[in-house]
Amino acid sequence: MQKPIPQTRPGRAWWPASLASRPAIRLGIAAILVLLLGGGIWLVYLHAQPQVIVTNGADRWANDQHITPAAIPFASPETLQIPVDPAFTAYYQAHAGAKLLGAPVTPGFPIAQGWIQFFTANALLLPGKHPAATASKSQAEKQIDSLIQDGLKDPRTGIMQLPLLHTLLTVGSQARVGGGLTYADLRNAMQPNQMIPAPATGNILQSASGQGTFIQTGARDGQKIGHVIPPALWAFITRPDVSPDGWQTDFGAPLTGAIPFGNVQYSVSHRLLIQVFWRGALVIDRDARDASGQPIIQPLDTGVAYLQTLTPPAPALGARTSIWTSSSLDLLSAPGTGSAVLHVSQHFPLTLTGKAQWSAGTLWYHVKWQAPRTSGTGWAPASGTTFTAPKTTSNAASAPAGGMTFSVPGNPAAWASFDQLSPGLAQYLASQGNNTAAVVYDLTRQRYYTYHLNNQYLMGNSIKVPVLLAFLAMVEQQGRRPTSDELQQLTTMMNTVDGDTNEELYNAIGRSLGLTEYLNQLGITGLEPDYDNWNYSMTKPLAMVQLLTLLAEGKVLTPQDRALVFSLLKNSAPDQQVGVGDTRPQGASVAMKDGWVMGTDDRWTMNTSGIVTVGDETYVISVYSAHLNTLADGQSIARQVCASVAAYFS
Repeated sequence: MQKPIPQTRPGRAWWPASLASRPAIRLGIAAILVLLLGGGIWLVYLHAQPQVIVTNGADRWANDQHITPAAIPFASPETLQIPVDPAFTAYYQAHAGAKLLGAPVTPGFPIAQGWIQFFTANALLLPGKHPAATASKSQAEKQIDSLIQDGLKDPRTGIMQLPLLHTLLTVGSQARVGGGLTYADLRNAMQPNQMIPAPATGNILQSASGQGTFIQTGARDGQKIGHVIPPALWAFITRPDVSPDGWQTDFGAPLTGAIPFGNVQYSVSHRLLIQVFWRGALVIDRDARDASGQPIIQPLDTGVAYLQTLTPPAPALGARTSIWTSSSLDLLSAPGTGSAVLHVSQHFPLTLTGKAQWSAGTLWYHVKWQAPRTSGTGWAPASGTTFTAPKTTSNAASAPAGGMTFSVPGNPAAWASFDQLSPGLAQYLASQGNNTAAVVYDLTRQRYYTYHLNNQYLMGNSIKVPVLLAFLAMVEQQGRRPTSDELQQLTTMMNTVDGDTNEELYNAIGRSLGLTEYLNQLGITGLEPDYDNWNYSMTKPLAMVQLLTLLAEGKVLTPQDRALVFSLLKNSAPDQQVGVGDTRPQGASVAMKDGWVMGTDDRWTMNTSGIVTVGDETYVISVYSAHLNTLADGQSIARQVCASVAAYFS
């Protein structure tokens, strides 16, 4: 960290250079009042007040009376779950970020002065200029300029901690500190008359009996005065993991003594102390202990208070800049209050239009989304986006909201609702309620479209696809090719409902236990084989799509065995080509499997899944429906969904 410039007086602790250069407060010059009365001269000597010199910087706020309401709504930090921006991750970890900065309350975003992220207790800035920054500065930008002057810069990274506390004190923020205290009250506690005399020994760092460590922060009539830091706080700020560059640098001089106040949490009263330092404030809970038995100490929520009190800086966004979603979210027609225009999940690519807006303490970006045949605009919460392009992790990309992991080439797949693929299809699916689910994977663009992603359904004959793959994988492990009898059994299984053949093949792979082990090896979850009757196996449509995608991408089996599987799936019996098959785009090649079964509720479940290649486009689709009055109802749903998807790729 950048070391503060020491004052010239020997033995004095190092304070920031901005404090050493500030004029000291001098109070109480002896006064002589001359009165002329009746031609005579009367000399009146007024009592000389003590002269006070302030060296900790508290004189900056000595006469401030300005008050600012904290009226901007802001979400509780616990509900945001925003990650530390990659630009600040290393610094955050090396400088006790979890203890001293707290959790992020905004994402990282560009402003005129660089790249900034707000945390519960502070803000970090990576200085730099952005092309989108405007020549004229807003009041919010001027406030950032003021903070930069007192910021603590790390010479190794260039990252700067911004002293948000300074601004909150200057404006007299009415944000609550606890127990009824506000930042304006903390400012009042910095008056020079609040400093106490040094202990009798006169040492700058001296244990005052029962009080803690005395730090000189001024002088009164040449006598040392200052503030006492309680023992628990002194032990905390002098820890190497808390102040890696020393407490004088990382916290600075105390601006107040330890101020007692009470607070009630979950109907329990707590006795607390708050002490303000040059670079922040710390709160001790004397009625709560950590794992080591010490009082719990936390930084004051100055980051949250800043955003509650002052207009945050406007992002400096360049139009046509690419960003990506980092979580599932709805694009809205207006920031914060609009209706949903599109639902997207993680890794979905978006393009900034250059517009941004703060609404109720949340930053929103105006974005454009693009699909091969459709496009549109909407507002995305910045907390759900990232400027960092997604990268492939080992060999898996995560599915959103409880989905499974799955190997994909290149960048992780993007996720969206069917609104982007086809608004009409999205409306149709919504009309089916919870009884229908559909997943499409655009293999060409690595993009998923989903409806009821995690619903689970009976499989019927579609269980034969994973059984087929598992059997051939078993044969390959044995170092051989299927025999002619085995090939005949596989063909019979895929085209008929021969119970004897089905049982033989299911037994050969170890029934449900063997099939589950094979699926686990592939990283496929959500497909649960039934031990007794494979028709009553359960699956999520996503599991079938991902299994077929592995087949389409050549990531399972040998080329010869994959060719056999494609031959069997492309030559299904005509009555087993409903949905994917009989709605295929013109000239398309289709490898597919249907399934249906009567459920325990005496109602039908029907599904269709397949790989469709038309020209240079390939997509994988799976549609499941349940609780149907007739099998024909399920077939109608399958045809409607598959036909809409086929029209999109035609």
